[in-house]
Amino acid sequence: MELKIYNRKGMLKLTVSPSDNSTRQKRLMGDHMLGLSFTAFECVPLEVYDYVDFEGVRFWITEEYAPKQTSTVEWEYDCKFYGIESLMRQALVLKIVDGENDPIFSLTAPAREHMALIVANINRQMGTTDWKVGEVLSTENLTLDYEGTYCDEALSMLAEAAKTEFWTDGMTVNLCRCEYGDEAVLGYDNGLVSLERESADNVKFFTRLFPIGSTRNIDPEEYGYSRLQLPGRRTYVEQNTQQGIVEHYERDAFSGIYPRAYRHAFERPQRTAYGRRRRAFHDLLRQGHEPDVRPERLRDRRSREADDLPERRAERPGFRGEL
Repeated sequence: MELKIYNRKGMLKLTVSPSDNSTRQKRLMGDHMLGLSFTAFECVPLEVYDYVDFEGVRFWITEEYAPKQTSTVEWEYDCKFYGIESLMRQALVLKIVDGENDPIFSLTAPAREHMALIVANINRQMGTTDWKVGEVLSTENLTLDYEGTYCDEALSMLAEAAKTEFWTDGMTVNLCRCEYGDEAVLGYDNGLVSLERESADNVKFFTRLFPIGSTRNIDPEEYGYSRLQLPGRRTYVEQNTQQGIVEHYERDAFSGIYPRAYRHAFERPQRTAYGRRRRAFHDLLRQGHEPDVRPERLRDRRSREADDLPERRAERPGFRGEL
């Protein structure tokens, strides 16, 4: 297999045949590296932004490289080319509206606008227009604070805010779940040769869990407990106890579970009436009902509604209402 190495202006510098110990390494939301080992019959130093295309992906040299001379006619190369994931850490996210070039700013916008800004800064720093915005997860407005933030850091911040991941495909940058290529279904007698089980050392193992419920919106006098309880007032849950009884308690994971109610407020058409002194009074029109807009009647109704508030406040015993 032959690979062609070009300079930053697209002019051919070398045509090489990589050796068998050449490698390609890629991590999701991390570095993408192409390590090439080859022998050339002339000394051609590699400069920053010299590049090679491999399987539809472009890789660049990020620092000057000089080969090692092994004989009077041979030079040995062992160099690393990096994908855009590595070059992103060289470009700051600048506020490039009206030529401000400000590295400190805040932006509240959907994920696509954040992505467009980051890609624009990648193109700005590399002096090109090749990089495009690919597939982006639809989100509501997200607020990100950019303060001397590099493009790789900005993409990580954006992926965390949108609860997804970023990845590149060719010359596009995507913000969504990384899925591409053909789906491969593996199984015994269907491409799966062996399967091994390993212990996850960084994961807490337990078979009996004591969940600590939230105290939010809980009335201990009515509910009988100071915290939210499991159904049936159970104190723990368990599974796989054949592996032994290993107990664990958890508080933070359940802090967002508490009694609450959601209500929608909306505006009704208004009707204006005038009293003896031409002072305006407003009443809400109800469908199919003409209101009594006399001032004294309005005052009486407001007084009755205020008296009824305590009775309408508690809708469920033991739970405090929250809008």
